[in-house]
Amino acid sequence: MPKVLQAYKENEFTFFVVEIALNQEQQGYMEVYTEDYLNGEYHEHISIIKQNLSFIDLPVKVDEEITSYKFFLELSALEPVTYTLGYAAERERENIKTRQAEGIASAKSRGVKFGRPLLDVPKDFIRAYELYKNGLIRNNSFLCNG
Repeated sequence: MPKVLQAYKENEFTFFVVEIALNQEQQGYMEVYTEDYLNGEYHEHISIIKQNLSFIDLPVKVDEEITSYKFFLELSALEPVTYTLGYAAERERENIKTRQAEGIASAKSRGVKFGRPLLDVPKDFIRAYELYKNGLIRNNSFLCNG
């Protein structure tokens, strides 16, 4: 069992802080931590998971080097990290869908055609197909453009 889940089961944390920090290039990390008593001593920062992220799609403050977001999460489920990472993944998927729809709309407005291009039918295709259909040609090589 992973150490993260083992620590959670032993201490039954239910209150978490999720912190997302990013720089001007929108790179940074996401950390989930808790504040609680551990082995009889109070700890202000018990790290559950910390993950570096190469791109975070959140607004940055122009006048600050690091932009930090914090939100609080209370869970009573067995695997709180799963829920937190699931939320981040779901949000990113929504952002991807939005950007994809914007890109498709932009391309269509510029006249870009989607899909496989149509092939030109050879001039004698209809005549060759009729001969094939009537059994006068046994080879179907006339179907290829080569």
